[in-house]
Amino acid sequence: MLHPGLNRLLDIPDVASLAVPKPALFLAGGADRLFRPTGVTAAYRTLRAVWESQGAGDRLTTEIWPGQGHAFGRGMQEAVFGWLDRYLGRRTTEG
Repeated sequence: MLHPGLNRLLDIPDVASLAVPKPALFLAGGADRLFRPTGVTAAYRTLRAVWESQGAGDRLTTEIWPGQGHAFGRGMQEAVFGWLDRYLGRRTTEG
């Protein structure tokens, strides 16, 4: 959204939808004051419609984390690692 004038033509879900049919994960906090749940739900609805229209609905994961603010906490991080494991393969740890 940093390209000059892009926000007059497209919103974040429109830009994110350019990734379809690739796997995508979107997480939001239910207590986020910057991107409120009503806006998140509308954005997720747009994303879902696009992924479904391309037969890729099973590759889209959207979640709202109750009580989570505008932060990427430990629980969310673990969820992302699990998602990455699913699509990229198991992590290995060294040491």
